[in-house]
Amino acid sequence: MTNCMYLLPLFGAIIGWLSFEIILYFLFNRLLPLKQKTIKTEICKAIGLNLGNGNLLVEAFQKLDLEKEITPLLDIRLDHFIDDLKEQIPLGDIFLMDPLANKLKQKVKAAIIKSLPGIKNDISTKIGEKFDLIALIEKKVHGYDLGLLMQKIYWEHSLQFWKLKGVAAFIGLLIGCIEILLFMYVC
Repeated sequence: MTNCMYLLPLFGAIIGWLSFEIILYFLFNRLLPLKQKTIKTEICKAIGLNLGNGNLLVEAFQKLDLEKEITPLLDIRLDHFIDDLKEQIPLGDIFLMDPLANKLKQKVKAAIIKSLPGIKNDISTKIGEKFDLIALIEKKVHGYDLGLLMQKIYWEHSLQFWKLKGVAAFIGLLIGCIEILLFMYVC
């Protein structure tokens, strides 16, 4: 009996190791797969709280300085437009000489830039109506298989899990040593 007493730390270490292994098994293979719907719902709630009203796309678009963004593109497009007109209109080269072409470009550019705030508001309204960011995120989250995520988490953090198993085994070993001391001095 006395010789078997010294096996208590070994048994404690094995029990600690196996206990943590069982906890991980039930966590990743039983509990989390059963709670996928709840987890997905909670993820969506957390994202919804962080996004606020979900109008981030509209707010981001409203912050754009369209005149600054569009002006370089507008110059290039208007140059191409004038060149196309010169080719499509008979004697277009004569009618659309540089002074007239430049004046036409300036007028068109000024009209487009003047209408940008209205265009910006119209597009913002359409974005707000068509793109519900929270609904899009919820659709993606609910469509994702959390089982794959669980496997990825388990394998990416397997080194940390091994360390935790080692800690559990060490605690079991310490408990076994305390048991030996108790048997030796108390019994």
